Amino acid sequence: MANVPSIPEPGKLILLFFALLLFYVRRNA
Repeated sequence: MANVPSIPEPGKLILLFFALLLFYVRRNA
């Protein structure tokens, strides 16, 4: 793992969206 990004941009956006969604659900539960 030198200069190869572990997560490509689309995957990073999906991961960020999922994290925000999970945070929102846990907050309003």
